[in-house]
Amino acid sequence: MNGVSIARGAAVWAAAVATFLSAHAGTSAFLSQPQMVDAMRDTPLLAARRDLILARNLVLKHRYQAAVPPLLATADALAYFEQQQLGQRGSDAGWLRQEIEDYASRIATDHSDALRRIGAWLDQIRAWERRE
Repeated sequence: MNGVSIARGAAVWAAAVATFLSAHAGTSAFLSQPQMVDAMRDTPLLAARRDLILARNLVLKHRYQAAVPPLLATADALAYFEQQQLGQRGSDAGWLRQEIEDYASRIATDHSDALRRIGAWLDQIRAWERRE
């Protein structure tokens, strides 16, 4: 991952976490960019799962455009996981990351199966977490 991708990923992830915390706890959250990068690098599957859950919650509220940042943050977290894994799991993570990025670019207009897609992605991430 290059520096621009890391910075974008950290910024997107920070925005998603702040949105999630303010929506659920009534507070705002601020984490520095290095803290965001460390969290995504150290626990990429946890970060990906949290962001997908946030995206799913927004889809349930029919806020499809608002689901884009957490979907992109999920993809960024998966990029870290992809780098950490050798073989098939790393390759699978790359395919999943690309699928999420592609869907994020069109979810605002193509959302009829958004919950099914996000559910399938969550299932895959949970399966990887069980194997960690």
